[in-house]
Amino acid sequence: MTELIIRAPGTPVAQPRTKAARIGAFVRVYTPGGANVWKDVIAHFAQQAATAAGWAKPTARAGLCVDIDFHFAKPSGFRKADLWKFTKPDRDNLDKAVLDGLVWSGIIHDDAQVVDGRIRKLIDDDWQGVVIRIAFAESPDLPIGHKSNPMPTAQEAPAI
Repeated sequence: MTELIIRAPGTPVAQPRTKAARIGAFVRVYTPGGANVWKDVIAHFAQQAATAAGWAKPTARAGLCVDIDFHFAKPSGFRKADLWKFTKPDRDNLDKAVLDGLVWSGIIHDDAQVVDGRIRKLIDDDWQGVVIRIAFAESPDLPIGHKSNPMPTAQEAPAI
């Protein structure tokens, strides 16, 4: 199996920022648990999809490509034709929660294995949730994951 597709329904939740609290002479650093239920949902559906597809957990040294599409209900004030959700939550914090859910599910070892991928925030009135596609980063038969060409040399700004 070279790729795994996971669909987890629900309203996507971002990973909250780490907080600190003073307790007497000590400072306790913690992460609020606001995304834990969402991570459990992702873990549940990831395990189901992996079992149904016969997904073998990749080795800890395998580079992975993870594409993620977040589907949100249309917020008030958006036009019917709007496709992109450009308001909060931030996509990097959404990504963190999904990757944590994948680790919790046991289908990947660590989110550090993810070396490539696309993250999109979409407006979708028909279905809310997340669609996750996991593939090996070096698979030659996939359109993504190929070794990228070097970035072109930046053009110098003209002198004023």
